[in-house]
Amino acid sequence: MAKDDLLPGTLDMLILKVLDRGAMHGFGIAERIRERSENVLSVGEGSLYPALYRLERQRWITAEWGQSENNRRDRRLGAHVPGHPPGHALDMRRA
Repeated sequence: MAKDDLLPGTLDMLILKVLDRGAMHGFGIAERIRERSENVLSVGEGSLYPALYRLERQRWITAEWGQSENNRRDRRLGAHVPGHPPGHALDMRRA
């Protein structure tokens, strides 16, 4: 799918929807989007990480340092919508 085929803000919403299910790394976010779209959408680092930094600056997501399974430092990102409990952040039916 060409980059111009998507509406502005689509990547941000996809990221937030993925993170609504739980915190994960940037690579995991890209993989989840690819899997859920059945390989139709592929998010490259040049698009993903600027979007993640933008969402973090806007306080839509938070990042925490922790330990990975193989005992290395890693950074996990999670969705955060002020005033909404986890799991309800992106349920548009409740809006």
